[in-house]
Amino acid sequence: MGILISLLLISLAIESATSSQLPTTQSFPRIPLTQKKTPSLAHLGRRSGTTTQTITIDSGFWFGNFSIGGAPNLNLLIDTGSGDIILNPGLYVPSKASKNLSLPFENSYGTTSSNGTGTGGVTGTLYSDVVTYGGLSATHVIGSASGTAALIPSDGIIGFSKQEAQFPIQYPNLTNTAPFIDTLCDQNVVSECRFGLALTGSGSGTLILGELDSSLYTGDLSVAPIIQQWALTGDLALEGKVIAKDILIELDSGTATVIGPIDAVTSLFNATGIQGVLQSTPDGPLLTGYFPCDKPPTVGFGFPSASDAAAAANNSTSSVSKKGSIFNIPTNQWAAANNGNNNCTAVLSGANVPNITGLWVVGQAFFQGLYIDHNLANGTVGFAPLKNGGNATSTSGSTGSPTSTTSAKPTQPTSGTSKSMSSGGLFWSFAILGALVVWV
Repeated sequence: MGILISLLLISLAIESATSSQLPTTQSFPRIPLTQKKTPSLAHLGRRSGTTTQTITIDSGFWFGNFSIGGAPNLNLLIDTGSGDIILNPGLYVPSKASKNLSLPFENSYGTTSSNGTGTGGVTGTLYSDVVTYGGLSATHVIGSASGTAALIPSDGIIGFSKQEAQFPIQYPNLTNTAPFIDTLCDQNVVSECRFGLALTGSGSGTLILGELDSSLYTGDLSVAPIIQQWALTGDLALEGKVIAKDILIELDSGTATVIGPIDAVTSLFNATGIQGVLQSTPDGPLLTGYFPCDKPPTVGFGFPSASDAAAAANNSTSSVSKKGSIFNIPTNQWAAANNGNNNCTAVLSGANVPNITGLWVVGQAFFQGLYIDHNLANGTVGFAPLKNGGNATSTSGSTGSPTSTTSAKPTQPTSGTSKSMSSGGLFWSFAILGALVVWV
């Protein structure tokens, strides 16, 4: 989870829009060192080759109910920023179809601590077994973690990003190591090669496999092309007006917050009256914002980007939307931590990613109130407001002057409530050309 983006892939994609196939590099997901289990989830299966299941949020992350091998009702963290399936120690129960591949795995992770630093890893053994979600099953490679300590929240993690899967890098000739959704597509289990996330702000949501469920959202999808799973360009908006076009965005359901380049976030903080504090950490500078809890700003992202929409307008066969729409971070998601005395820590923070200037990492705080369709077949992502989802939407506008609000004096959190920051702050890991770069 966290940002699981292949830096070399994105860099090459930006430099050469004509490149038809990008190389793959190893990348390292982020896992917070907390464990909290969610209850079993309702199964709401639909027509053959599709399933719509309830998922729930816990400690800032979303969990779904899966069966793996002989172990039913496993609560796995749903992560569009990684690609592997890993179960915590002692939870894998082999079925009759199980095959011990006798192959060790070692996945590297960044972890969260009080200041968002630290590293960790998961080792174990690879097995081949049946993975089932809402009646859809596929034979898949899974990792059974060794040891006694659980590094992954709840029962384990399931990744949905092909570029970020580490098992295929460690064992290139091994089959069924792609993300579960890709394996469902390859084995012709799903009706359509796509999945959707519909996350509400009330602690419940839906994961849809194999179809576009138009009953869950209003209006039409705003469809944008991806660079890779799940990175794309979009526009940055303040108070409903576009202030920066064609920014690079990584959509990551395994990140609870939103992270942007320090300069861009500084400008946003200044424009909205958020008090920014730039801290020097062992892994690099981190900009944290503090604001009056009763005055959250209005910041959003526009999809498709201005350039993508213009290109689609000149291509009658394109599935990309001809006009962009702005989707705001819900106001009730702006407080990553409540520090008391009407002082909140902003869900948006600033950090610069080495070798990839201008990257924004947009986590599930933005997802809430939206239906986000991930179409693997078309290479697109679609956005639409959920019915009664509460995420404001407007048509993209021209650049305008931002509106300021009252600033808040930063204070250190004490006994206030928080989201994922209470157990770790912001942390993610990147890899480029085989080197691990840890950044906060």
